[in-house]
Amino acid sequence: MNIANLKSKIKSLGAEKAATLFIAFLCFLLIIGIAVRTFGGKSSGPAGQGRRAEVNVINVEVKKIEPQTFIRTANMTGELVSRTSAVSIFPDVSGKVVEVLVSKGDTVKEGEVLLRVDPSVPGSSYKIRDVSATVGGTILTLNAYLGQKVSSSTAVAELGDPLELILRLYIPEKYLSNLKKGTEAVFTTAAWPEISYPADAFYIADTVSTDTRTVISEFNIDQPDEKLKAGMFVKAKLVTEKLDGVFTVPTAALSTYLGDTTVYTLDGNKAVRTVVTTGSSNDFETVVTSGLKAGDTVVTIGTVTDGSTVNVIN
Repeated sequence: MNIANLKSKIKSLGAEKAATLFIAFLCFLLIIGIAVRTFGGKSSGPAGQGRRAEVNVINVEVKKIEPQTFIRTANMTGELVSRTSAVSIFPDVSGKVVEVLVSKGDTVKEGEVLLRVDPSVPGSSYKIRDVSATVGGTILTLNAYLGQKVSSSTAVAELGDPLELILRLYIPEKYLSNLKKGTEAVFTTAAWPEISYPADAFYIADTVSTDTRTVISEFNIDQPDEKLKAGMFVKAKLVTEKLDGVFTVPTAALSTYLGDTTVYTLDGNKAVRTVVTTGSSNDFETVVTSGLKAGDTVVTIGTVTDGSTVNVIN
């Protein structure tokens, strides 16, 4: 059909029918144009194929699930004290100190002379008396000096073993069910906060303080050294739960889906939502009691969902 033929038909038809026919013709042309634009531009070769959808790959960090030891701790405060009381040394006579043979911190043997006292009084014979160590140990305090007036009630020195220290903790009563002989703890001092010292309980008091609601417990220090001093304030972590051979995941790896606790495990390079049940937790990790097996790989860092494609970077 051409334009000339169309004009002749318009003349022979009524005005209303002519307008209808013309509009229909325009619609026909529009449909042809759309079809050509949509389908006519594609070829059958590879260059004519549509662009493939890009796959979104998420970088993740993972953890391989293996049995391990889980530990939960509670923060405590305490102090270092001597295992045995220091032994005080007294002269057996009154007089004036005329010679001091030791210094604070010296190690002495039982019977070793520490200082000498002149018990003489005007008009009497000059006679020196030795003051000796009654036990072996280290001189913790030395209260004697030349010319000092002393008597048989004057403690001129104290002897003890500075490395024979114990850890004394004041434990809130709510932790008594977790406390027994052998319970482990780790402590640090204000002077050396980067050094941790392990200890284990050997004594638990029979009563709870009505003022502080705490119980005294004493711990052997496994590896004491010269840095530790009696009277030091310490911060300790008391082991309140220890589980061997369990599966754990970082607590941050847990999520919730439709009311279930889940993690994302890997199947090849795909993330799989996995329902788990959990047990005890500490500050960093949580025990998984079911839903995982040894050898599973769990996503620990990275925002994924079920079916996500991942790239492991650790």
